[in-house]
Amino acid sequence: MEREIEELLNSCIRSEAGFFVSDGDVRNYARTTISYIRWKLLLIKIDRLDGEEKVMGKMSGDKYPEDKRLVFDTITEQFDEWRERYCEELFEYIRTTCELKAGKKCLEIGPGTGQASDFAIQSGCDYTAIELGGNLAEAMQKKYGNYKNFKMIHDDFETHSFAPDYFDLVYSAATIQWIKEDLAYRKCYEILKNKGYLAMFRMLDDYKSANADLYDDIQKVFDTCYEVDIPYTCKFNYKNGKSYGFTYLGEYKFYGERSYTAQGFIEYIKTNADLITIKDSSRDAFFSGIRDAIMKHGNKIVVRATYVLDLYQKNID
Repeated sequence: MEREIEELLNSCIRSEAGFFVSDGDVRNYARTTISYIRWKLLLIKIDRLDGEEKVMGKMSGDKYPEDKRLVFDTITEQFDEWRERYCEELFEYIRTTCELKAGKKCLEIGPGTGQASDFAIQSGCDYTAIELGGNLAEAMQKKYGNYKNFKMIHDDFETHSFAPDYFDLVYSAATIQWIKEDLAYRKCYEILKNKGYLAMFRMLDDYKSANADLYDDIQKVFDTCYEVDIPYTCKFNYKNGKSYGFTYLGEYKFYGERSYTAQGFIEYIKTNADLITIKDSSRDAFFSGIRDAIMKHGNKIVVRATYVLDLYQKNID
């Protein structure tokens, strides 16, 4: 184990540990370097099988986890500060329709740092979250650990063993798309009580309708500078729950609008999975291009968001 840690520290010194840093921000560089080292130490787990050491949490190119589900765990502080929250109307609809209150049990899959957790925890229900990322799980524990109805599980939803017929609500804010579709639907169905709900929601950002000319300039940057190390390849059909026994209650849409300065928008998009793993050779040119495009159009970009909820119910006659 000591040898792995020594090699890890040496690799961090050699590598570009400050790969999220821009414009010579030394404080960000130091913070990111420390987070990078800490993240890798948390991800490396040593299993001793038949006297042999097996290293888990392997990195791709000694920079990113091969399991792309873990990339958000590398930017916990940035994720918490800049990742957009969902709208209150959506939360209220779920809370009311699913009758979420004290005495009910709910599970959130992949809460991140709590972008969609407050409404459930504050409903008084018995709230459980399962989070794959160690740093994210720690952040959730620090933020909500004082709530008596809060429980944090640091594990992989795909392999974790839950009691069957246990939860009244299972929900996910986009995280479920990182899970194999067949496994996700089947497991959710299994752990829900009869008449329990599966709520899956996601955010669709529209950069074009409020900023047509700016959008065109941003697209030019994507066309010329956008290259990632680990492309997003997940495929999840939010409308396929009926194939796994669920009753589909419908798709519901809610709307919001927000604006950013050039730097604020850059910080926000840096929480995108693909842009976390943008290639070193493209990073500076890409973010400089985005900044220049927004500055050219008055240092403001308006984002119109559609929050899409797909709601299912487990019905056993």
